[in-house]
Amino acid sequence: MGKNSLNVSLGAGIEFERQREDGSGEARSNFSFEENKMAETITYGRTPHEEPDGYFRINGKDATETSYHLVFNSQLSLEFVPTKNADKITAVKVEVWKDNSLKNTVTLTQSGSSYTATYNLPSYGTYVLKGKIEWTEGSAIPKMNIFVSWGEDEDGDGDNYDVNQILGVGFIIAGGAILLTEKKR
Repeated sequence: MGKNSLNVSLGAGIEFERQREDGSGEARSNFSFEENKMAETITYGRTPHEEPDGYFRINGKDATETSYHLVFNSQLSLEFVPTKNADKITAVKVEVWKDNSLKNTVTLTQSGSSYTATYNLPSYGTYVLKGKIEWTEGSAIPKMNIFVSWGEDEDGDGDNYDVNQILGVGFIIAGGAILLTEKKR
């Protein structure tokens, strides 16, 4: 009986092997990797010891991984506060995206211990701000990727209600129902 074999090496210590024994119908697969050969994975917001680190602020509010910023005028105050290895930072930049298109790149200037800039959004809508720090020993490090919304909702029909407005209408209706119930007694 013959033996069919497939052996694939993906590099970095990752291998996949599949063998099939003809006649018996049995198949055997093996997937293995050597942990010490795997590349180090760096997630958003985390940096190794030698890389610079810090956080962004939009209009004085921290720009976290999950934040969404609603602004009431077009002017944005952008700030980056270094928290580690600030001397290795060569530039801090924020890319402004709308509708999957890069609209502008803002370079923040060093002002004391932080980097600052102002930027005026060109029109109403929702934007994505992508903040990066460039440094002396490697490629740019992404530190921010958030949504900023200004003005009307995107379709312009004005149906973007605030939570307080919705709660207010609900309380008015509930109050009216209680009042009518009490008058009928």
